[in-house]
Amino acid sequence: MGTRTMVVQAVEAIPRVPPPRCRSTAVWPVVAMPLRACAAFAGSERYTFLGSALGTRPGAPGPFDLAVIPDTEPSPLYGGAAIDREEASRSARQAARDALFHAELVVGRTLRMPLRRFNITYKPADVDHFDSYGSVYHHLKLNAAWGTIVVSHGNVLINRNFSELTVAAPSRRSGATLHGKGWVLKLSPRAKIVADPKRPGSYIIRMRPTAVTK
Repeated sequence: MGTRTMVVQAVEAIPRVPPPRCRSTAVWPVVAMPLRACAAFAGSERYTFLGSALGTRPGAPGPFDLAVIPDTEPSPLYGGAAIDREEASRSARQAARDALFHAELVVGRTLRMPLRRFNITYKPADVDHFDSYGSVYHHLKLNAAWGTIVVSHGNVLINRNFSELTVAAPSRRSGATLHGKGWVLKLSPRAKIVADPKRPGSYIIRMRPTAVTK
């Protein structure tokens, strides 16, 4: 019986059980998929038999060494330490970003606008998911019954069911045009700004009733 036949039989004889959580730093020819990153086989009879069939023994240096590293340690082969540092940095940036959104669009002074029928254009690459509140858009143009809002390098929150739009309270007003941090809103003739009954210091947009002609 040739070595190749013995390897195939040895692989087929291994039970199909879920491998433990570990990852390999070596790629085995022929047996990489069945035994990759499987520390449970190290020192077992099947591992010893397979090592004998391949002309080596467990733990001995050679092309078929099985090297495993626990998940708690970064893999030096694939730059695990650098990946962990990048993930930690990304998590820190996201936490800081969400804190800014929360202060500006949730607990700060705001202007809320209802969304019923509207047209919207935006840059998909400039949208951030914001927990359970919805998504924050940084470049956007939206037309609705209350007017048109254009956002450039600003923060606009649209809730999850697209029924409301929120921006930080405007800093100034010139007639029917309101200006805020990174956005400009042009009100339609029927739209009016009123105090938000749920949030002191904030505002909402209401629509005046349509005039009835006789």
